[in-house]
Amino acid sequence: MSRVVLMIAMLAAPLVAFAQLTDDIVLAAAPKAVRDACQVVFSGYRALRMVTKNTPPGPTYRVTVFNPAIKGARGGKAGDNYFWEMLLYDIELRPDGTIVEEDRHPVAMDTDAVPLPVMTSFQKWNPRGASGPAAWWFVERQRGKDRLYSANISVSAVQNHAATFKADGTIVSTASMPSR
Repeated sequence: MSRVVLMIAMLAAPLVAFAQLTDDIVLAAAPKAVRDACQVVFSGYRALRMVTKNTPPGPTYRVTVFNPAIKGARGGKAGDNYFWEMLLYDIELRPDGTIVEEDRHPVAMDTDAVPLPVMTSFQKWNPRGASGPAAWWFVERQRGKDRLYSANISVSAVQNHAATFKADGTIVSTASMPSR
């Protein structure tokens, strides 16, 4: 029995070492500010690809990440072909770590990912403290626009509430709708 455990450990060791180096290998050519920003925005995620884009006024770094802890996938159809892929997210940054563009992605509300003005505005918008079996926060930034924070609450199987905020707490939109 102990031989089997030892063999599994020997086989798994290179995989664990590779997993710890993946982020460093993919982001090695990026400036430190880009690596740091990726770590802050996508903590716990792993980099899959980085593309350096030489565009005016200077280069940008487009990084594709995934969360190895999430066992999800999305699919679609392209022409006559159907596809499935891991949940991937892109972020594009300037060399100083400034976010140019960021795909909509989930964040934990108990972290610094949601600024205090947004949380304050959220609590005013949600004065009854609506909660339910599922609540999510998302962050996104479209090119040339403000970074947005969205709260989505599933109160029941038939009722959802959603609100989107700017970083200063300004409400951009709200909705109450039946769940799907």
